[in-house]
Amino acid sequence: MEGFVLNSGIETIVKGQSSRTTASRSLVVSSSGARVTSVDLSKCLQNERARDARSVFPKALGGKRFCTAVVWLRDELRLDDNVALDRAYGDATNLIVVVIYGHDRMHWRAANFMRDSLSDLRESLRSQGSDLILRRGNPVEILPDFCKQTNAEALYYYRGNNQRKMKLADDVGAKMEDLGVRCFYDFEDTLYDFKIIKLSVSELPEDCHAFTERMKDVEVPPPRERPKRIPPCPRNLDKGLLPETQDLAFPESNNKFSVRHIPTGGETTALARLKQFVLGKTKKTPPEGGAQQDIEFGAFNAYIALGCISPRRIYENVMKDVSKASMRRYCTCFDLQLADFLTFLELKRLKHPKPLCASPAPV
Repeated sequence: MEGFVLNSGIETIVKGQSSRTTASRSLVVSSSGARVTSVDLSKCLQNERARDARSVFPKALGGKRFCTAVVWLRDELRLDDNVALDRAYGDATNLIVVVIYGHDRMHWRAANFMRDSLSDLRESLRSQGSDLILRRGNPVEILPDFCKQTNAEALYYYRGNNQRKMKLADDVGAKMEDLGVRCFYDFEDTLYDFKIIKLSVSELPEDCHAFTERMKDVEVPPPRERPKRIPPCPRNLDKGLLPETQDLAFPESNNKFSVRHIPTGGETTALARLKQFVLGKTKKTPPEGGAQQDIEFGAFNAYIALGCISPRRIYENVMKDVSKASMRRYCTCFDLQLADFLTFLELKRLKHPKPLCASPAPV
């Protein structure tokens, strides 16, 4: 039976098993949701070595680095505090960053936002000597061929936090296993590192206030810095063109809004807005009837949704530069905690679905 680990670190998938290889203890959730156990690293590594030598991080165990690794970005369109990118950067000599679009359609305004984010990510990678590879289609079909073409030995990615995203990631992992490509994935882009609090799925509170109280004394890990320089892509590799809005939007979605009503997407814009936010320079009133882009609270929701900015980066800057008495500080922290609560509540309900209750019979 396949299992997965409830924390924010990279996971290793080997023949339907998953184990944490970079922490001493971790929370493993069985696919049935019936048992949640704390696994000791030494025993876990002994079992993994016996099953398959492909089951461990090369850097974590002092092994040989991968020659080429692929980082598949889904909803993590940034370089700063990107766990999958950071781990691949440390484990491989050559690194290829790829985004696959077109399999999920969205509203026209969201499509424009995503196009801005992809363009910004490509420019950021090019400034570091690399590039963003863009492909259109189904990741289950594209990634195996792409790994064959590039002779990749490993694939790094985020698994996602809902049933549809997790199934897609698992389908990709199965294809990679058939090719002999090692897969390392992170659970989700969360504020808290759940391996620290050792909280099982069944113990998660279903009340937001109870959740925030439980997290009150839990330390938020510091964000990871972006890699200083990413190795260049192969010269003969087709980089792909940026998608047009119609390539990302629903066919029936049309342009009913002017450009000024659409916030600019991308990591660069998100970090600039964060700087303005902590300095108290955000605007409550939209200028000249435009979109309310720089509102006091929830200003980063769209950027967090596409992973243009890390929740931990927001938290670190707000806690460091915003006064403790500020309502902006309180509301921002609550928004980030609420996002974690909803993420893990979704996981709990996937693993422990409640039976439907029949309506009471009429008297």
